[in-house]
Amino acid sequence: DPRVTLLLPSMGKLSSEAAASVFRTLGIRAKAHPPADESVLKLGRANTSCKECLPLILTTGFMLNHISNGRRKDEVLVYFMATASGPCRFGQYSIFMEDLIKKLEIPDVALFSLTSENSYAGLGSIFNEKMWWAFVIADVMEDTRSMILANATDVETGTRIFDKEWERILFELEYGNFMSLEKQLSRTSEQLRQISMKRPPEEIPTVSVVGEIFVRRDGLSRQYLIERLAEKGFATICSPIAEWLIYSD
Repeated sequence: DPRVTLLLPSMGKLSSEAAASVFRTLGIRAKAHPPADESVLKLGRANTSCKECLPLILTTGFMLNHISNGRRKDEVLVYFMATASGPCRFGQYSIFMEDLIKKLEIPDVALFSLTSENSYAGLGSIFNEKMWWAFVIADVMEDTRSMILANATDVETGTRIFDKEWERILFELEYGNFMSLEKQLSRTSEQLRQISMKRPPEEIPTVSVVGEIFVRRDGLSRQYLIERLAEKGFATICSPIAEWLIYSD
């Protein structure tokens, strides 16, 4: 149905865009919400008690922001909210949002969840395999971007090259197979190697960024720590999303 859009909350720009590309391989009209800003945070806070963890507040804000500002007139919105068991409140996110949709009487909005109970295998092995590619690549590219911000002779030019190559990778994630994706990654590696650096990357002081899986990936949640450190000459290695997929499998 061309009216249906699957919206993914932003858990870091690269990871969310890569995941949306994989959903589109299934013929699903999927898009990633842009990274959070203050308006998304305020919208989330206005519709929660503010006692909840920050990821719930922001993911609620993403959903409501799209409904208020980005939704097509005839759009049927399906909001993707993965879930998990265990002591974390993450398992309650989708339940909270379903209740909020009913409370606000928002028409034509539904929640779609995959669960860690079966290692997020609800859409089949091919989907899982491609999603694995997506997250591993996004994890590596996030750290590559950090090195460019911290060490490129011309950060603007380096970022432009990075963004162009990222679009090519997204295309292969959506339409390609592993062989074509592998070839694109080789081409991307060559293009990134052309970016002029101030010093050899191994000489750049590097900081490990760890913490809760959503917060450490979201620019607003981590208060743009990656960019602030880069301005001081520090590159960062952010704990990968892929570790959660390994753990839950």
